[in-house]
Amino acid sequence: RLREMEQKLKEAQGNLELVRMNHEVEKEALNKTISMMKSEIRKQDSESQRQIEMEGHNSIRQEGLEANVSQLQLQLDKVMKEKEELQDKLNRLVDCVRRDEQEKKTWLEHHEEERKQTLQCLLAIKREVMSEHSWHEAVQRKTTKLEKKIAEMRDFARKERNALEQQQQQQQQQ
Repeated sequence: RLREMEQKLKEAQGNLELVRMNHEVEKEALNKTISMMKSEIRKQDSESQRQIEMEGHNSIRQEGLEANVSQLQLQLDKVMKEKEELQDKLNRLVDCVRRDEQEKKTWLEHHEEERKQTLQCLLAIKREVMSEHSWHEAVQRKTTKLEKKIAEMRDFARKERNALEQQQQQQQQQ
């Protein structure tokens, strides 16, 4: 029975390692996606700025800003969806760890020496989960920054639209 429980513990640790590696791959993919999005945003901003300078027309400038805001909103929505998917995976990992902990706790009540070794293993798993949680908080901060940037661009677009309307009113009055 002890060997059987040791085998189950090894399998659980192996499964946890596979889940952790899978999560790392997904985290790297998300980081690449965020990096690509930042690059695309910079490229779009540069392209919009060049277009504004070349054409020099207020209404075209306004449309470009609104298009950038829309594109940023779509990209933010995509990042939020990926964040939710990663959160779901993290929650499943935490549930798996909790189930493993409960099984181990029941088994450990009968085997004190094995209990000490397993407890050390559980502490390592907890540190790993906390590390993943820290990464999740970093993604949340980046998401908040993107949301703030979108709000700033919308505010700028609104101000530009108001200025254009005032300019048109002044021209009509003259």
